[in-house]
Amino acid sequence: MSCLSANETCLNGGSCIGNSCICLNECFFGNRCEYYFNLLELSITSAILQDTFYAKIVYVIVFAALATIGLVNNIIALIVFMREPIRITVCGTYLIAYCSFNIVLMLLIYTNIIPLLDYNKDIYHKWDCFYLPYFCLTFDYIYIWMSVAIIIEKLLIQCLNFPMFGSRLRAVIILFLIIIVIALSNIPDIKLKKLSQTLTNQTVCSYNVLNSHALYRTHLIVSYCHIIIPCVAHVIAMISILTTIARRKIYIRGYTRSLK
Repeated sequence: MSCLSANETCLNGGSCIGNSCICLNECFFGNRCEYYFNLLELSITSAILQDTFYAKIVYVIVFAALATIGLVNNIIALIVFMREPIRITVCGTYLIAYCSFNIVLMLLIYTNIIPLLDYNKDIYHKWDCFYLPYFCLTFDYIYIWMSVAIIIEKLLIQCLNFPMFGSRLRAVIILFLIIIVIALSNIPDIKLKKLSQTLTNQTVCSYNVLNSHALYRTHLIVSYCHIIIPCVAHVIAMISILTTIARRKIYIRGYTRSLK
């Protein structure tokens, strides 16, 4: 007898033996090998839970240490940036927002420790799978684009003689647009996630790639754009700024020699 009916087959290279499918690829499991399981695409907590007990203790210590160091560092930086000579500049507005978001991110890192200690509650599963990765990814991209805003502001000051103490309203509007655009662009990261049971009956979070190829590709394209475009913008801005500074120094040196 066939293990499956005429309308069903083993998926993803699975082999039909007896009454069940044998999944030849270790990344797939389920009655028809329909579920995708890859540690590289799990949430942080789900991936850590696959490790040994002593490794989990190390992860908890590392998370706590990194979050504490980052929290103290950003609080000190925020105190410095709140000083009037920095606070009243446009770049100072970006830096204050940067540190504020970073403090929130460090607090979110602490929440990674809670599911590691007690991961059997449904609320922890949902938080770890759908919401925590979304917020962390959103904050990461916000930092990247804020760095682009800062370097462009320096470009305007150095190359186009914009005032250093310009309107901070422009910075607030740009920050608001960055937050809105990135928050919307990362929604596919939530839609792609799913909670499933592994072969050991453990609830894990992974990407639902098999049923959402188009959405997954869109998510990848958006992720690459959030990395590549800021990198290109940084390179172009740095070259422009350095070129302007070099020309200015050459002009000043030539003008000084002519006076002699």
